[in-house]
Amino acid sequence: MRTFGAVSLFVLAGALQAWAAAGPVDQSFPVKKVHLDSLVAQVTFDNAPAGAPVHVVANGKPEVLKRLEVRASGDEVFVHLADSPSGDAWFPWNLFNQWHEKSAVADLQIHISAPLGTPVEVEDMIGRIQAGDLDAPLQLEGTSLDAHFGRVTSARVSVAGS
Repeated sequence: MRTFGAVSLFVLAGALQAWAAAGPVDQSFPVKKVHLDSLVAQVTFDNAPAGAPVHVVANGKPEVLKRLEVRASGDEVFVHLADSPSGDAWFPWNLFNQWHEKSAVADLQIHISAPLGTPVEVEDMIGRIQAGDLDAPLQLEGTSLDAHFGRVTSARVSVAGS
């Protein structure tokens, strides 16, 4: 039990340090998929050499970067903008968006380099996406989204709003 407690504190300390950093992100991940979730941002994609890791660079306002989570989860890189620096709001509050911190699209810029053939999934996004050829499946769901993609192998698109 003591080992579990020590490991839990170590993991919590690492998570808090990551949230508090609030600086630009510049990381590479040896993954096979890109997953963007709940972003209010400008996102650009370009192609990396075959076999290269997925590279994520994020810049923006410090208060927005404090809410940005970039991590590997299984075989995908997960990029998520939380409701607040302490994470997403608990369900009843999130239902009414009472604790959601507002962001403008220009407050966060994300650049992703991934090899051709890397699938991309985008959920609940507001903003702009500019991408060349993916040669991979695309799943895109957004609100008030301006998105331009090159060649994809398949696309599932859902856009609401203006």
